[in-house]
Amino acid sequence: MLLTEPLNSFNHQLENLAHTWLAEGAKSFSLWKNDTLLATWPTNNTPTKNGLSARLLINGQTHGQIQLSGLKGSQAHARLQVEAKLLSQLLELEVELDNLTAELIDAQDQLVALYEVTHSARSHLDLNDALWALIREIKRITKAKGSFVLLNVRNRPTVVEQTPSSLTTAATLEYLLQEMSEVNSEMLLHNEDIPGGLPLNTNSLFIIPIPITEKASAVLGVFFNQSTSSLSPHLKLVRAIAEYAGSQIENALLHEDLVDQARIRTELEVAARIQVQLLPSDPPQVSGLDLAAGSRPALEVGGDFYDFIYHADNPFTFILGDVSGKGMSAALLMAISRTVLRSKTKSSPTPEPDIILSFANEEMYDDFTEVGMFATVFVGQYNKEQSQLTFANAGHSPVIYCPAGGEAMILEADGPAIGILPTSLSKSHKLPFHTDDLLVITTDGFNEARNYKGEMFGYDKLCQLLKSAATKSAREISDILFEAINSFGFDHPQDDDQTLIVIKGK
Repeated sequence: MLLTEPLNSFNHQLENLAHTWLAEGAKSFSLWKNDTLLATWPTNNTPTKNGLSARLLINGQTHGQIQLSGLKGSQAHARLQVEAKLLSQLLELEVELDNLTAELIDAQDQLVALYEVTHSARSHLDLNDALWALIREIKRITKAKGSFVLLNVRNRPTVVEQTPSSLTTAATLEYLLQEMSEVNSEMLLHNEDIPGGLPLNTNSLFIIPIPITEKASAVLGVFFNQSTSSLSPHLKLVRAIAEYAGSQIENALLHEDLVDQARIRTELEVAARIQVQLLPSDPPQVSGLDLAAGSRPALEVGGDFYDFIYHADNPFTFILGDVSGKGMSAALLMAISRTVLRSKTKSSPTPEPDIILSFANEEMYDDFTEVGMFATVFVGQYNKEQSQLTFANAGHSPVIYCPAGGEAMILEADGPAIGILPTSLSKSHKLPFHTDDLLVITTDGFNEARNYKGEMFGYDKLCQLLKSAATKSAREISDILFEAINSFGFDHPQDDDQTLIVIKGK
């Protein structure tokens, strides 16, 4: 720092000091920096560097001298040294004050810059808009030639924003991204440090990593054309902005995640409504039968389905199926399975249950095999004239038959689920069905329901429950089953979809 800068604050004191010496007989009092005369008293005098002198020190370094002519002796010399020392201390305090003031101004500049960046970016929830606002403000605040940001998010392409848009090439940005991934610390680069050099009218590039979450990393770059020695305040400002930018990018990423989650929830809600519409809202009125059905998916959508197909030319057909797995994949295959089964039932002149299952297996075997899934399906038909049920079972359980006044029993499947083998092995079976006989087909979400101890509801409880409720109506039996499962597993999450059909003779 030039000596004249801090001395400007002490002109009055220096003048009083000079006049004191002149009054005591000194011919001149002068202030020098090296061989340059800074001030002299009397002002019309041209002093020389002869006579008594004392150095002015700032932080131990000589920054000038006081020169006194016309007086001699040890007493005058000692007094001059003391006055020079006091003046040096005042100069040091002035320098420290100037430095502190500069630091406060610098801090204020950073706070103002951060406020401006925050004000500009807070209205941008979109990630690209937030990045663009960030680099635009950095370029403006630091008076840089350009700025860019590179953002890597797991399982996404690298996001690049730069201003001006043609600032540098993709190859250069890729090189810088690779360098930062290896070094992971700020760097001040010059023309010779970058393949292809810096853009025109720039002489340095400051790049700094932006702290973000584990799933993302980012790099901020600023091109300058100032001399390296004058960059210090700008670099401090970029560092401060980079710290803030991390939280801004995290907020934008979080907003994107929330938007994605909301979209998925909306899609699932739509899918759930569609799936509900695919299932019959109410069982048909079939002479000789009391019917009830219900379904409760474990997630928004599920893989269970049931259907009733009743036309005058064909026997009343009821179908219940369970696609392996849960969620959207199971729901999609559920819709396809239901369509195939319904189509074959309605189009066949003699839709025997085993023929329906054979056709469905043939149509869907490749689809199920490709995704490693399958579906258990029960197809039944009722013939009132013969008081008889005909059914075929492709791997489905539990199916519980309870004749009037008799014991409840499990009807075992005689063939594997659809999608396991290229050919269906299920055959049609006959079952007498009279007044108060009961057939209940449920998915394994009932017997495999668990409580907090991990215990399953099981087949035995199902059979006992149905035997005790056999005198109730079909709707009452359905409600009793759902309430029993709810009570048993109230303290444990529902693991699987729960669907049933209740058929009672009347």
